[in-house]
Amino acid sequence: MLDLGALVISADQVSHEVYRKGSDGWDDLVGAFGDQVIGLDGEIDRDKLSSIVFSNPNDLSKLNGLIHPRTRALIENRLDAARNAGEIAVVVEAAVLLEAGWDDLVDEIWVSKVSEDQVVSRVVGSRGIDASAVRARIKAQMSQAERENRADIVIDNTGDIDNLKKIVIGIWHERVNPRITRRVLNR
Repeated sequence: MLDLGALVISADQVSHEVYRKGSDGWDDLVGAFGDQVIGLDGEIDRDKLSSIVFSNPNDLSKLNGLIHPRTRALIENRLDAARNAGEIAVVVEAAVLLEAGWDDLVDEIWVSKVSEDQVVSRVVGSRGIDASAVRARIKAQMSQAERENRADIVIDNTGDIDNLKKIVIGIWHERVNPRITRRVLNR
């Protein structure tokens, strides 16, 4: 993880709270998709849920309608808390930021650009998800061209992780308060 001094809010982690057993989100998901999405531990099995929703656009829309509003509310709460705490920079990391309509929560939108084949290769390698399942997820998302058109910054992510870090640090120096960067990098 690259630490440049910003508070990072991960939409994926926030959505885990929405899914947590005993929550209204958990109840709604089980009500919408049945007991088949419950894992052995009683929590929502995200792999099972993914296999259902990424094979049916109506189910994906249903999932998003249940989860996105709750996730957004929690992100808004965290952003308010960050403002109240005097945080200088906050990054909202959200793969579905644009699809979910959360772009009004942020000042700038940074999008990474990489080929579909690279995405598939990386996800298969890091998560062990079947390539066809990864492609189904990509197909269900907004096109790369539309993401880029809506972005303030497009980051070339075709290289390795070290190259990506250099690019992000460079953009950070240009776009975000330079005092934050100097303080963090000179620790």
